[in-house]
Amino acid sequence: MATLKIDELDEIFWREIMLALGYDPDADYDDFSPVRRSWPQTGAPAWGINDNVLFVKIFDESGQEITRTIDTVLTDATSDINVEHGQTRVLVVSMIAYGPDSYDNLVAVKRFFATGKSTALRTNKIYIVPSSDVPRHAPEMYNAQWWERADLILRFNNLMTFEETVNAIESVDVTTLLNTKGSEVLEHHNTITKE
Repeated sequence: MATLKIDELDEIFWREIMLALGYDPDADYDDFSPVRRSWPQTGAPAWGINDNVLFVKIFDESGQEITRTIDTVLTDATSDINVEHGQTRVLVVSMIAYGPDSYDNLVAVKRFFATGKSTALRTNKIYIVPSSDVPRHAPEMYNAQWWERADLILRFNNLMTFEETVNAIESVDVTTLLNTKGSEVLEHHNTITKE
């Protein structure tokens, strides 16, 4: 399995969070999906105070000890050698939910992932890191109104693999000399290197 790109990870997590919240990821939401991958560019909310909206952002977490270990497996493939390098990366899935059900929605998402209900994550070798993290209730002031908001950060381990082929040396020219004087060896070497 090749390493998943960030766009592929975005799609996998978006679909799974939609399922966790009971939405159909294949339905057409006319650009108003209840789970969104980006924030409004103008800065003002593009939803109402009573709408449930969840924003998700996925990125690699640096500084994790587990990301440094690289396993290498060599396999013989005819005359060449296949080299497969593997390491674990730690993914951070940051979610910010708005709306009257914001806190409960994040509880449902965490439960969905923590109970292993996501076959897409298992298929792609993405596994939740067990933790005591819970949603944080954090109402937000906007336009003189308090909007319900909750935040949750989950971490996942994901296997990354990199493959390469090392070509075998098929032939090597070798010259052998019998116990000759040093000056003769030097003269022979100079002749070979000048050609």
